[in-house]
Amino acid sequence: MTDKSLTYASIEETLEALTSGAINSEALVENQLSRIDAFDAKLHAYVDLYAEEALQAARGLDKLRQAGLTVGPLHGVTIAVKDLLKSRGMPSPRGPNRSRHEPPPSRRRWSTA
Repeated sequence: MTDKSLTYASIEETLEALTSGAINSEALVENQLSRIDAFDAKLHAYVDLYAEEALQAARGLDKLRQAGLTVGPLHGVTIAVKDLLKSRGMPSPRGPNRSRHEPPPSRRRWSTA
């Protein structure tokens, strides 16, 4: 798949490309990072960007897929996580008026980014 087709691919098309080996998770992350680099200076859509962590996770997912293992139906598909959601080990301002380092309420569940 080309970078342009990756950008506009549906989840189904992305999963098919991953499953068939036409692309890998690392290529998806690199594509997303290049789009962020190209447009975020104008859009300001990302508060924090964890590029190296995302690439490392993608490489790990690619190794699992190469070994014939998957961790679920969306294995390797890239997502962006809104800062309103808690992600373990990541700051979460939960909106513009909250402290970036405010601890979550004790009953709040954490996502496993």
